[in-house]
Amino acid sequence: MARTGSTRPRFSRRLDCGIESAAVVGERSAALSRMHSLGLPVPSGFAITVDAFRAWRAAGEAIPADVWSEVSWRLEELTGALGRGHGAPTSSLAVCASPPERPPEPLSERGIGRAEGRDQVLVEVPGGPPRHRWADVRRAVETLWRRHAENMGDATAVIVHHLPGGSSGHGVIVSRDPATGSPGAVISFTPAGLLDQREPNAEGVEPAMLRHGLPDVHQAVEEAAVLLETAFGDMCAIRFVVDRGEVWLLDAFVPERSGSAAVRVAVDMIDEGFVGVQDALRRIPLWALEQAQAPVFARPRELEVVSRARPVAPGAAVGAAVFDPLEASERAAAGEAVVLIAPAATAEEVVDQWAPSAVVLAGPPPRPFGCSAFAKRLAVCHALDLVIDHEHESARTASGHALHPGDPLSVDGRHGLVAAGEARLVAAPPDAHLARVLQWCDELRRTAISGVAPAAWPRVATPEAARELGEPRALIDLSREPDAEGRTRGLREMVAALLGSGVSELGLALPDRLWAWDPRPPSGPWRLVVAAPGLTWAARLMAARMPLDKAPAPSSVAPTAASQRG
Repeated sequence: MARTGSTRPRFSRRLDCGIESAAVVGERSAALSRMHSLGLPVPSGFAITVDAFRAWRAAGEAIPADVWSEVSWRLEELTGALGRGHGAPTSSLAVCASPPERPPEPLSERGIGRAEGRDQVLVEVPGGPPRHRWADVRRAVETLWRRHAENMGDATAVIVHHLPGGSSGHGVIVSRDPATGSPGAVISFTPAGLLDQREPNAEGVEPAMLRHGLPDVHQAVEEAAVLLETAFGDMCAIRFVVDRGEVWLLDAFVPERSGSAAVRVAVDMIDEGFVGVQDALRRIPLWALEQAQAPVFARPRELEVVSRARPVAPGAAVGAAVFDPLEASERAAAGEAVVLIAPAATAEEVVDQWAPSAVVLAGPPPRPFGCSAFAKRLAVCHALDLVIDHEHESARTASGHALHPGDPLSVDGRHGLVAAGEARLVAAPPDAHLARVLQWCDELRRTAISGVAPAAWPRVATPEAARELGEPRALIDLSREPDAEGRTRGLREMVAALLGSGVSELGLALPDRLWAWDPRPPSGPWRLVVAAPGLTWAARLMAARMPLDKAPAPSSVAPTAASQRG
């Protein structure tokens, strides 16, 4: 292995020697290398590359000698730097997974400090000969690789870096409001003394502690968030620790956000010249357009407002109040219009596939940044002043309004309104940001759009049916898949099966509800997108970013009049 000169090591890369490609070291490692290049305070470390993972898998899930020899040398180099006073002052190492593609992540303090999780293993550096000294690191690397091989099926890199002690505390900063996308950093910080006694309803206390108790740290993380948003060309979140007055940035990623926030950020990034239109459209999830097209209140001023809540997810809906999440899911599955009223932590555990028409989250948020787990739903708001009395099956707001099971309610998640009675709902007009996005979608449209499946396009719902089709065209229909993960896996498998069977034209039928699905189909001869009336805006985005493997032939399917008006 060449350790000097122009030849770069194959199985490992230092993260302080220039910006690395996510295809080689994974997106998390690539983000850390970018932070290094910008001069931000990042602990010393290195990446074990995707090629190392592939070599491990090819060897029957055993690390080959040449791979481990290179990794061991990197570990000696890393701990040698520690002895010379470089990097974070600690004898602990964090071993973290770094997949090549990283979807937007929930906003939480998961993976910070000394917390282990699915994607991070902590290792203390012992003394002794290298084969004993690095045994725990080797086990940690293989543990992470096995987890990703089982659950993801994709090659993944691994990061090994010094782990700062976090003696002063840890936190997360987001460059913009994840609910609206408006500029201005949002911070959550937990001082070390409150790690075991955090008050979840002490909202704003932790950021104030950082701002007033550690003003230099506060300024440093805010400046880092602005700088990285510019570098990413997208909203950015940073996990950090503060150790003995010094800040260390451990991770940077694109966070989960509401659909309206994703749209606004994309437009802002284009206006500021950070990304092009095509790249910006790829960063808007398809479900964001489903949210945007959801109905709104016709005359909100005429309603009896029960609570002015915090917006969580856009859309308006009406239904009967239900306090039990399981009951709400069962009744929603049966086709009833219900509004779930529940504490955020309880609702999150139960509301999944069969979401109620609307959700009113009550009480304090269960984690920093409120209720981002509901950002992909429709018509969700958070009423902090709503107190639920489970014994008497009722809820009461600070203003004295009482709610009971079965009461008709109207919820507007865009403006954070909970009103008594059944409001009249009307179609949503696109706001200024969305109108521009839809205009770009139409200018860049790559496929036809139809409101109904043409007779000449047979629907295919399984890979088995795809392999037996024997037709030149196929319309992929994944509406039977119950969740986004199953649809993503099924889409990849069905495209491969159809192309293998000789299909020359592909179409995609969007399900009636996306359920937080953001389809990213592999490249192919895409010609058609079919969408129900409530998803015409989403279809326009899908048609603009379809990955074509060659220039489309003139299609025999023209957009329907309804699709053009949508």
